[in-house]
Amino acid sequence: LLKEAFLNTLGFEVDIKILVKDKEEVNETEEKDIEVKVADFSDEGGSTHDSLYYLYRFMCYSVMMAIVIGICTVMTGMKNDDLVRRIHCSALSSQKISLARFSASLLFAVGVMGLFVLIASIYCLGSADMSKNSAYILNLVPVVIMSATFAYLLSTLTADESIINMITNMVSLAMSFMCGVFIEQNMMQPGVLKAAQFMPFYWYVQGVDLADASVSVTSPAFLQCIGIQLLFAAAFAAAGIVISRSRAAGK
Repeated sequence: LLKEAFLNTLGFEVDIKILVKDKEEVNETEEKDIEVKVADFSDEGGSTHDSLYYLYRFMCYSVMMAIVIGICTVMTGMKNDDLVRRIHCSALSSQKISLARFSASLLFAVGVMGLFVLIASIYCLGSADMSKNSAYILNLVPVVIMSATFAYLLSTLTADESIINMITNMVSLAMSFMCGVFIEQNMMQPGVLKAAQFMPFYWYVQGVDLADASVSVTSPAFLQCIGIQLLFAAAFAAAGIVISRSRAAGK
């Protein structure tokens, strides 16, 4: 018993010594100066972009969401059987009906673009270089057309609004993260940027960067960004037309 009591007492004293030693080491560490390194990822030590640049860089996501959801909601509503019969009973030909739908969709898309441009112009008036606004708007036009054609393609694939909302969110968010809308392209991996070149938002962000650098809108680089975005719009429109005609022929 005396031996066990002695060992227990010895162990207790050893534990106390260890605890005291650990506490002293912690105090010594806290008293030392902690060196903090700050990584600066901006060019030349600071951001040179104004608020207008960031508004237009993020605008492609907002414009696409508004246009696609708005147009698809109307297009799916017009697929009601009673409404389709009433339309076909009219004296209008199928070409004129399609032209009217296209014109209404384009007018809605232009209205959405005008609203966002107006908000950005009012918000940045007097605090940003408005001389670049025309280049930003010109670069936004292909996104508007692409969004309208993508909405047309999506409306030919499904009439379920929940599926349309899901696909629109997935596509727009994926392009925004991969193409440099939410994260600047100079901070992204080269492999991600190479994959993003197959998406329209990548070329939109490239156009925004060129406009911010005051590059002429007639320069080959800027026109390349516009042209590639329009090619995406043409591809979506062609796919929508093919699917729509094949389904109409099947009926």
